[in-house]
This record gives sequence, structure tokens and C-alpha cells, in this order.
Amino acid sequence: MDIRRRAVGLLGSALSDAGRHEDALAVRGAHLAMLRRIGASEESMLVAQSNLALTYRSLGREQDALRLRQEVYSGCL
Repeated sequence: MDIRRRAVGLLGSALSDAGRHEDALAVRGAHLAMLRRIGASEESMLVAQSNLALTYRSLGREQDALRLRQEVYSGCL
């Protein structure tokens, strides 16, 4: 499962780097859901949420990005 988790995370990053933000959004959302389902570490969840927030921002979805950034900030405290 660790290999699959890492592969999905890398795919989301690669899609985002390629400017395919809609595709990255789907993959990063699935990645976060997978992490929640398997009970991943809090740190892994925060990284995934932060990446998802960056994707929302790239798509101009500022409110969604802000909500997630606030969750990440709270989680870091």
C-alpha cells in the first residue's frame, strides 16, 4: 500500500507541474481520501491537504484553498 500511496502522490504532483490542474485536483482528492481511509500519519495528511490547497488555488478556487490552508495551519499547531 505504501508504494501505491506514494505513486498517487507523485502523479498528483506531476499533473500539477504539467499544468493539468483539473486532473491534479481529482488525483490529489483521491490521495487525501486514501490517506484518511488507511489512517495515515497526521503529517502525511497535512502535506496532502496542503497540496490540495495549492491545486485549488491554481484553479482560482480561493475559498476552497483558504479553508484547507486553515485546516493545515490548525493541524500544525
